[in-house]
Amino acid sequence: MRKSELITAVYQELGQTIEKRAVRKAVNAIFEDIAAGLERGDRVEIRRFGSFEVKHYPPRKSRNPRTGETFDLGPSCLPRFRPGKTIIAQINGRGSRRN
Repeated sequence: MRKSELITAVYQELGQTIEKRAVRKAVNAIFEDIAAGLERGDRVEIRRFGSFEVKHYPPRKSRNPRTGETFDLGPSCLPRFRPGKTIIAQINGRGSRRN
């Protein structure tokens, strides 16, 4: 699902009671807040959906497979998403479970 499809789905779910522009603003605000929280190093949790966190990787040595030359890679960070139990159950066909 693309972001534009998400906006359309939310707009239709709300019965078109608010403008699509307002839905777009709300969805963008949610994504921006998640990104800002991760940038601060916070863990962002959305109950029954999942959590986002930043995983830190230490510096390490790597190798160019073409030349065989080794070089140092600096530390890096990557965002990580862990789905909640409800999403996992839904994907596995057990319906939605509420905790």
